Amino acid sequence: MNRTTEHGQQLIEGMPVAQSVFGQDPFEPVRNSDVAAIIAEQSGLPTVTAVPGEPIRLKGRASRSAMQSRWKTSAGPAKCSGRTES
Repeated sequence: MNRTTEHGQQLIEGMPVAQSVFGQDPFEPVRNSDVAAIIAEQSGLPTVTAVPGEPIRLKGRASRSAMQSRWKTSAGPAKCSGRTES
């Protein structure tokens, strides 16, 4: 199975995971393909999607000041996007 994360979206065989067979699971369907949103939903922590040249988009229930305060007391934000060719 070809799993990638591109531009913050989790993909299965090039399709957003929420639209794949995982989104159709009768017991625990994946409802969101946005990695930052998934982390915010599951952890309750604020997340940020940063794309070069575009404004930062906050995910979850977080204000910019709350995020800055949390980052000062933690290891800081991390978000990765990558693709490998097989």
